[in-house]
This record gives sequence, C-alpha cells and structure tokens, in this order.
Amino acid sequence: MNRQMKDILVMDAFMQAYGREHPKEGLVVHTDQVSQFTSGNFQTLSRSHGAVSSVSRKGNPYDNSFDGIIL
Repeated sequence: MNRQMKDILVMDAFMQAYGREHPKEGLVVHTDQVSQFTSGNFQTLSRSHGAVSSVSRKGNPYDNSFDGIIL
C-alpha cells in the first residue's frame, strides 16, 4: 500500500458527498493546503460541479467558517 494519499481518494469523497447532498451551484468546498486538494484533478472535478474552492491559510484550518462541505 502506498503511504501517500492520492488525489483519487479526495475526489471519491467529494463525489460521495456531492451525490448525497445534491448542493446548489456555488457550493464552497473548504480544505487545507495539502496537495490532494490543490491538485489540478480535484480542482477540475469540483469546478465541473459548480463548486468554489476555499483554502485555509497555512497553519490555520479554522479560518473560513461557512455552510458547505468540509473535506
């Protein structure tokens, strides 16, 4: 098993949450700065579903409070 988390895992989590919640366009997806969330693959997936990315400042995962999906 690879010790590094792949972006496919967060993409699958996004799709599961999206399918369960059926959010409106403009959904804010707040994440930290790890590479899986900032990858082009994840950003393309979330944008294709009308989501807006919100990323925490370095060292502060609680800086953006909102109503949305937290991955």
